[in-house]
Amino acid sequence: MRPWALIPFLLVALVPTGAAHGVFEASELEVHLLNDEGSDAIEPYGGYDINEVFLGFAHDNTVGPGAAGDGLYLRAELYGDRANSVPVPGQLWTVSFTFQTPKGPLVRTLSTTDGQTFTSDFDTLLTATDAAERALHVQRAFVSFQHAGVAPGDVVGVTLVESRVAGDLRDVAPGGIPVPGTNGLLFYDDPTAIPGKGLLVKEVVAAAPTGYVAVTTEQPGAGNITFHVQSVLAKGGQHVYVLPRSDTGWGYRLAGTTTAPLGPSGNLTFGLVVDHVGSAPLDLDIFTDVGGRTPVALDPDGTLHVGDQTTPPPAPEGTASSSAIGPPTGLLLVGLAALARRRAA
Repeated sequence: MRPWALIPFLLVALVPTGAAHGVFEASELEVHLLNDEGSDAIEPYGGYDINEVFLGFAHDNTVGPGAAGDGLYLRAELYGDRANSVPVPGQLWTVSFTFQTPKGPLVRTLSTTDGQTFTSDFDTLLTATDAAERALHVQRAFVSFQHAGVAPGDVVGVTLVESRVAGDLRDVAPGGIPVPGTNGLLFYDDPTAIPGKGLLVKEVVAAAPTGYVAVTTEQPGAGNITFHVQSVLAKGGQHVYVLPRSDTGWGYRLAGTTTAPLGPSGNLTFGLVVDHVGSAPLDLDIFTDVGGRTPVALDPDGTLHVGDQTTPPPAPEGTASSSAIGPPTGLLLVGLAALARRRAA
Protein backbone atom coordinates (compact mmCIF):
# COMPACT_ATOMS: atom_id res chain seq x y z
CA MET A 1 0.00 0.00 0.00
CA ARG A 2 1.33 3.42 -0.90
CA PRO A 3 0.35 5.99 1.76
CA TRP A 4 -2.20 8.32 0.18
CA ALA A 5 -0.94 11.20 2.30
CA LEU A 6 2.22 11.20 0.20
CA ILE A 7 0.30 11.80 -3.04
CA PRO A 8 0.15 15.63 -2.76
CA PHE A 9 3.94 15.68 -2.29
CA LEU A 10 4.46 13.26 -5.16
CA LEU A 11 2.25 15.30 -7.47
CA VAL A 12 4.18 18.47 -6.71
CA ALA A 13 7.51 16.71 -7.06
CA LEU A 14 6.55 15.33 -10.46
CA VAL A 15 5.65 18.71 -11.94
CA PRO A 16 8.62 20.52 -13.51
CA THR A 17 9.01 24.13 -12.45
CA GLY A 18 6.54 26.33 -14.31
CA ALA A 19 4.73 23.32 -15.80
CA ALA A 20 1.75 23.15 -13.41
CA HIS A 21 -1.55 24.34 -14.83
CA GLY A 22 -4.14 26.57 -13.17
CA VAL A 23 -7.53 25.06 -12.37
CA PHE A 24 -9.13 27.55 -14.78
CA GLU A 25 -7.78 25.38 -17.61
CA ALA A 26 -10.68 22.99 -16.90
CA SER A 27 -13.38 25.67 -17.13
CA GLU A 28 -14.63 24.25 -20.44
CA LEU A 29 -15.86 21.19 -18.52
CA GLU A 30 -18.00 23.25 -16.14
CA VAL A 31 -21.75 23.91 -16.23
CA HIS A 32 -22.81 27.58 -16.20
CA LEU A 33 -25.47 27.66 -13.49
CA LEU A 34 -26.20 31.30 -12.82
CA ASN A 35 -25.87 34.70 -14.48
CA ASP A 36 -27.05 37.45 -12.12
CA GLU A 37 -27.49 41.14 -12.83
CA GLY A 38 -24.43 43.33 -12.32
CA SER A 39 -24.96 46.47 -10.24
CA ASP A 40 -22.65 49.08 -8.73
CA ALA A 41 -25.42 50.36 -6.47
CA ILE A 42 -24.38 48.39 -3.39
CA GLU A 43 -20.66 49.20 -3.63
CA PRO A 44 -20.75 52.30 -1.38
CA TYR A 45 -22.57 50.25 1.28
CA GLY A 46 -20.32 47.22 1.04
CA GLY A 47 -20.86 43.60 0.11
CA TYR A 48 -20.14 41.43 -2.90
CA ASP A 49 -22.25 41.71 -6.04
CA ILE A 50 -22.93 38.18 -7.31
CA ASN A 51 -22.36 37.83 -11.04
CA GLU A 52 -21.56 34.31 -12.29
CA VAL A 53 -21.65 30.80 -10.79
CA PHE A 54 -20.34 27.61 -12.44
CA LEU A 55 -20.39 23.97 -11.26
CA GLY A 56 -17.78 21.31 -11.94
CA PHE A 57 -16.60 17.93 -10.70
CA ALA A 58 -13.01 17.21 -9.67
CA HIS A 59 -10.63 15.28 -7.45
CA ASP A 60 -8.72 16.98 -4.65
CA ASN A 61 -5.99 14.71 -3.29
CA THR A 62 -5.56 16.90 -0.19
CA VAL A 63 -9.09 15.94 0.90
CA GLY A 64 -8.71 12.16 0.63
CA PRO A 65 -7.42 9.22 -1.41
CA GLY A 66 -9.35 7.69 -4.27
CA ALA A 67 -13.09 8.28 -4.16
CA ALA A 68 -12.77 10.10 -0.82
CA GLY A 69 -11.15 13.01 -2.68
CA ASP A 70 -13.73 13.14 -5.49
CA GLY A 71 -16.36 15.84 -5.32
CA LEU A 72 -18.01 18.90 -6.75
CA TYR A 73 -16.87 22.51 -6.83
CA LEU A 74 -18.12 25.98 -7.60
CA ARG A 75 -16.42 28.72 -9.55
CA ALA A 76 -17.86 32.19 -9.00
CA GLU A 77 -17.27 35.77 -10.11
CA LEU A 78 -18.01 38.37 -7.41
CA TYR A 79 -17.49 42.13 -7.34
CA GLY A 80 -17.11 44.47 -4.36
CA ASP A 81 -15.21 47.65 -3.47
CA ARG A 82 -14.15 47.14 0.10
CA ALA A 83 -11.67 50.02 0.09
CA ASN A 84 -14.29 52.67 -0.72
CA SER A 85 -17.37 51.31 1.03
CA VAL A 86 -19.00 52.89 4.08
CA PRO A 87 -18.78 49.93 6.51
CA VAL A 88 -16.02 50.22 9.05
CA PRO A 89 -12.85 48.16 8.50
CA GLY A 90 -13.03 44.65 9.85
CA GLN A 91 -16.71 44.03 9.18
CA LEU A 92 -17.50 40.51 8.08
CA TRP A 93 -18.44 40.02 4.44
CA THR A 94 -19.88 36.61 3.54
CA VAL A 95 -21.18 34.79 0.48
CA SER A 96 -23.29 31.67 1.06
CA PHE A 97 -24.12 29.04 -1.55
CA THR A 98 -27.10 26.71 -1.07
CA PHE A 99 -26.82 23.38 -2.87
CA GLN A 100 -29.78 21.12 -3.46
CA THR A 101 -28.81 17.50 -2.80
CA PRO A 102 -30.71 14.21 -2.43
CA LYS A 103 -30.42 14.66 1.35
CA GLY A 104 -31.76 18.22 1.31
CA PRO A 105 -30.19 21.69 1.22
CA LEU A 106 -26.46 22.00 1.87
CA VAL A 107 -25.05 25.47 2.68
CA ARG A 108 -21.40 26.44 2.35
CA THR A 109 -20.07 29.93 3.11
CA LEU A 110 -16.90 31.91 2.46
CA SER A 111 -16.02 34.87 4.69
CA THR A 112 -13.53 37.75 4.83
CA THR A 113 -12.82 40.78 7.01
CA ASP A 114 -10.25 42.37 4.72
CA GLY A 115 -11.06 41.25 1.17
CA GLN A 116 -7.69 39.51 0.85
CA THR A 117 -7.80 36.49 3.14
CA PHE A 118 -10.76 34.13 3.23
CA THR A 119 -12.10 31.38 5.45
CA SER A 120 -14.82 28.91 4.54
CA ASP A 121 -16.49 25.62 5.38
CA PHE A 122 -15.73 24.24 1.93
CA ASP A 123 -13.23 21.38 2.06
CA THR A 124 -10.76 23.51 0.09
CA LEU A 125 -10.97 27.05 -1.29
CA LEU A 126 -8.88 28.73 -3.99
CA THR A 127 -9.43 32.44 -4.66
CA ALA A 128 -7.78 35.34 -6.45
CA THR A 129 -8.50 39.06 -6.12
CA ASP A 130 -8.16 41.86 -8.65
CA ALA A 131 -8.11 45.24 -6.89
CA ALA A 132 -8.24 47.23 -10.13
CA GLU A 133 -11.40 45.44 -11.23
CA ARG A 134 -12.77 45.23 -7.65
CA ALA A 135 -13.20 41.52 -8.37
CA LEU A 136 -13.06 38.36 -6.30
CA HIS A 137 -12.49 35.28 -8.44
CA VAL A 138 -13.57 32.16 -6.56
CA GLN A 139 -11.52 29.80 -8.68
CA ARG A 140 -12.48 26.57 -6.92
CA ALA A 141 -14.65 26.07 -3.83
CA PHE A 142 -14.58 22.30 -3.37
CA VAL A 143 -16.63 19.91 -1.26
CA SER A 144 -16.20 16.14 -1.49
CA PHE A 145 -19.08 13.90 -2.45
CA GLN A 146 -18.83 12.21 0.94
CA HIS A 147 -19.12 15.47 2.86
CA ALA A 148 -21.91 16.72 0.61
CA GLY A 149 -23.91 13.50 0.89
CA VAL A 150 -23.78 13.14 -2.90
CA ALA A 151 -22.78 10.25 -5.15
CA PRO A 152 -22.12 10.18 -8.89
CA GLY A 153 -25.47 9.85 -10.60
CA ASP A 154 -27.31 12.01 -8.06
CA VAL A 155 -29.01 15.23 -9.17
CA VAL A 156 -27.51 18.41 -7.65
CA GLY A 157 -27.80 22.14 -8.19
CA VAL A 158 -27.24 25.54 -6.62
CA THR A 159 -30.57 27.15 -5.78
CA LEU A 160 -29.53 30.27 -3.87
CA VAL A 161 -26.51 32.55 -3.42
CA GLU A 162 -26.54 35.29 -0.77
CA SER A 163 -24.06 38.11 -0.11
CA ARG A 164 -24.11 39.74 3.34
CA VAL A 165 -22.27 42.37 5.39
CA ALA A 166 -22.42 41.78 9.15
CA GLY A 167 -25.49 39.63 8.51
CA ASP A 168 -27.37 42.19 6.38
CA LEU A 169 -28.35 40.95 2.91
CA ARG A 170 -26.63 42.93 0.13
CA ASP A 171 -27.26 40.74 -2.93
CA VAL A 172 -29.20 37.57 -3.69
CA ALA A 173 -29.11 35.38 -6.78
CA PRO A 174 -31.30 34.56 -8.46
CA GLY A 175 -33.22 37.63 -7.35
CA GLY A 176 -33.02 41.37 -7.17
CA ILE A 177 -31.05 44.08 -5.39
CA PRO A 178 -31.85 44.42 -1.66
CA VAL A 179 -31.92 47.85 -0.03
CA PRO A 180 -28.94 47.94 2.39
CA GLY A 181 -30.04 47.89 6.02
CA THR A 182 -33.36 46.11 5.38
CA ASN A 183 -31.98 42.53 5.34
CA GLY A 184 -33.86 41.81 2.15
CA LEU A 185 -37.26 43.20 3.18
CA LEU A 186 -37.03 45.88 0.50
CA PHE A 187 -35.67 45.72 -3.05
CA TYR A 188 -35.18 48.39 -5.69
CA ASP A 189 -34.50 48.61 -9.40
CA ASP A 190 -31.12 49.87 -10.54
CA PRO A 191 -31.55 51.46 -13.98
CA THR A 192 -27.78 51.19 -14.58
CA ALA A 193 -27.59 47.46 -13.79
CA ILE A 194 -26.28 45.04 -16.38
CA PRO A 195 -29.18 42.62 -16.97
CA GLY A 196 -28.70 39.03 -15.93
CA LYS A 197 -30.25 35.84 -17.27
CA GLY A 198 -30.92 34.38 -13.82
CA LEU A 199 -30.79 30.66 -13.11
CA LEU A 200 -29.53 29.03 -16.30
CA VAL A 201 -29.40 25.38 -15.18
CA LYS A 202 -31.41 24.12 -12.23
CA GLU A 203 -30.23 20.51 -12.03
CA VAL A 204 -27.01 18.71 -12.93
CA VAL A 205 -26.24 15.00 -12.68
CA ALA A 206 -23.16 14.53 -10.48
CA ALA A 207 -20.27 12.77 -12.21
CA ALA A 208 -16.98 11.22 -11.12
CA PRO A 209 -13.97 13.30 -12.26
CA THR A 210 -13.08 10.87 -15.04
CA GLY A 211 -14.08 13.19 -17.88
CA TYR A 212 -10.77 15.07 -18.08
CA VAL A 213 -9.14 12.38 -20.22
CA ALA A 214 -10.24 9.59 -22.54
CA VAL A 215 -8.51 6.24 -22.06
CA THR A 216 -8.23 3.29 -24.42
CA THR A 217 -6.51 0.03 -23.52
CA GLU A 218 -5.01 -2.95 -25.34
CA GLN A 219 -4.30 -6.38 -23.83
CA PRO A 220 -2.36 -8.75 -26.08
CA GLY A 221 -1.97 -11.22 -23.23
CA ALA A 222 -2.26 -11.69 -19.49
CA GLY A 223 -0.25 -9.19 -17.47
CA ASN A 224 0.55 -6.94 -20.42
CA ILE A 225 -1.61 -3.83 -20.86
CA THR A 226 -1.08 -0.65 -22.86
CA PHE A 227 -2.95 2.54 -21.91
CA HIS A 228 -3.49 5.42 -24.32
CA VAL A 229 -4.53 8.60 -22.50
CA GLN A 230 -5.82 11.64 -24.36
CA SER A 231 -6.83 15.00 -22.92
CA VAL A 232 -10.44 15.91 -23.73
CA LEU A 233 -9.71 19.61 -23.16
CA ALA A 234 -10.09 21.40 -26.49
CA LYS A 235 -8.59 24.67 -25.25
CA GLY A 236 -6.85 24.13 -21.93
CA GLY A 237 -3.76 22.21 -20.84
CA GLN A 238 -3.22 19.74 -18.01
CA HIS A 239 -0.43 17.61 -16.58
CA VAL A 240 -1.14 13.87 -16.37
CA TYR A 241 0.36 11.56 -13.71
CA VAL A 242 0.02 7.82 -13.16
CA LEU A 243 0.46 6.76 -9.54
CA PRO A 244 -0.18 3.50 -7.65
CA ARG A 245 -2.76 3.61 -4.84
CA SER A 246 -2.77 0.00 -3.62
CA ASP A 247 -0.32 -2.63 -4.86
CA THR A 248 0.37 -5.01 -1.96
CA GLY A 249 1.70 -8.37 -3.14
CA TRP A 250 2.04 -7.37 -6.78
CA GLY A 251 5.21 -7.43 -8.82
CA TYR A 252 4.87 -5.04 -11.74
CA ARG A 253 6.45 -2.17 -13.61
CA LEU A 254 5.15 0.83 -15.50
CA ALA A 255 6.73 1.44 -18.90
CA GLY A 256 6.58 4.37 -21.26
CA THR A 257 5.42 7.86 -20.29
CA THR A 258 3.68 8.06 -16.92
CA THR A 259 3.84 11.83 -16.43
CA ALA A 260 3.64 14.56 -19.06
CA PRO A 261 2.08 17.97 -19.73
CA LEU A 262 -0.67 17.68 -22.33
CA GLY A 263 -1.85 20.55 -24.49
CA PRO A 264 -5.30 20.63 -26.07
CA SER A 265 -6.20 17.07 -27.16
CA GLY A 266 -2.67 15.93 -26.25
CA ASN A 267 -1.93 12.29 -25.44
CA LEU A 268 0.51 9.90 -23.82
CA THR A 269 0.97 6.13 -23.78
CA PHE A 270 2.20 3.91 -20.95
CA GLY A 271 2.35 0.20 -20.30
CA LEU A 272 1.67 -2.01 -17.30
CA VAL A 273 3.68 -5.23 -17.17
CA VAL A 274 2.83 -7.67 -14.36
CA ASP A 275 5.43 -10.15 -13.13
CA HIS A 276 3.63 -11.38 -10.01
CA VAL A 277 -0.08 -11.26 -9.12
CA GLY A 278 -1.24 -10.20 -5.66
CA SER A 279 -4.26 -11.47 -3.74
CA ALA A 280 -6.15 -8.14 -3.92
CA PRO A 281 -6.67 -5.78 -6.87
CA LEU A 282 -3.81 -3.61 -8.12
CA ASP A 283 -5.11 -0.02 -7.97
CA LEU A 284 -3.67 2.89 -9.94
CA ASP A 285 -4.92 6.41 -10.55
CA ILE A 286 -4.53 8.53 -13.66
CA PHE A 287 -4.47 12.07 -12.21
CA THR A 288 -4.45 15.46 -13.88
CA ASP A 289 -3.26 18.61 -12.13
CA VAL A 290 -6.53 20.44 -12.87
CA GLY A 291 -8.77 17.95 -11.06
CA GLY A 292 -9.08 14.75 -13.10
CA ARG A 293 -8.87 11.26 -11.63
CA THR A 294 -9.51 8.07 -13.56
CA PRO A 295 -9.19 4.96 -11.37
CA VAL A 296 -7.62 1.81 -12.77
CA ALA A 297 -8.01 -1.57 -11.06
CA LEU A 298 -6.58 -4.90 -12.21
CA ASP A 299 -8.15 -7.89 -10.47
CA PRO A 300 -6.06 -11.00 -9.70
CA ASP A 301 -8.03 -12.91 -12.36
CA GLY A 302 -7.05 -10.34 -15.02
CA THR A 303 -10.29 -8.38 -15.15
CA LEU A 304 -9.51 -4.71 -15.84
CA HIS A 305 -11.55 -1.75 -14.59
CA VAL A 306 -10.92 1.75 -15.98
CA GLY A 307 -13.31 4.37 -14.70
CA ASP A 308 -16.75 2.77 -14.85
CA GLN A 309 -15.79 0.40 -17.67
CA THR A 310 -14.85 -3.26 -17.16
CA THR A 311 -12.89 -5.49 -19.52
CA PRO A 312 -12.79 -9.25 -18.90
CA PRO A 313 -9.50 -11.16 -18.82
CA PRO A 314 -7.74 -11.26 -22.20
CA ALA A 315 -8.48 -13.94 -24.76
CA PRO A 316 -6.09 -16.89 -25.10
CA GLU A 317 -2.59 -16.23 -26.38
CA GLY A 318 -2.59 -14.90 -29.93
CA THR A 319 -5.99 -13.17 -29.75
CA ALA A 320 -5.86 -9.48 -28.86
CA SER A 321 -8.64 -7.61 -27.09
CA SER A 322 -9.22 -3.90 -26.70
CA SER A 323 -11.54 -1.50 -24.92
CA ALA A 324 -12.25 2.21 -24.99
CA ILE A 325 -13.12 4.42 -22.03
CA GLY A 326 -14.20 8.04 -22.35
CA PRO A 327 -15.84 10.09 -25.09
CA PRO A 328 -14.90 9.27 -28.71
CA THR A 329 -12.27 11.81 -29.58
CA GLY A 330 -10.63 10.23 -32.60
CA LEU A 331 -7.99 8.53 -30.47
CA LEU A 332 -5.71 6.34 -32.58
CA LEU A 333 -4.64 3.01 -31.11
CA VAL A 334 -0.91 2.45 -31.22
CA GLY A 335 0.44 -1.05 -31.78
CA LEU A 336 2.30 -2.92 -29.08
CA ALA A 337 5.26 -3.98 -31.18
CA ALA A 338 7.62 -1.43 -29.61
CA LEU A 339 6.64 -2.40 -26.06
CA ALA A 340 7.00 -6.11 -26.90
CA ARG A 341 10.49 -5.55 -28.31
CA ARG A 342 11.54 -3.66 -25.16
CA ARG A 343 10.18 -6.42 -22.95
CA ALA A 344 11.98 -9.09 -24.98
CA ALA A 345 15.20 -7.15 -24.67
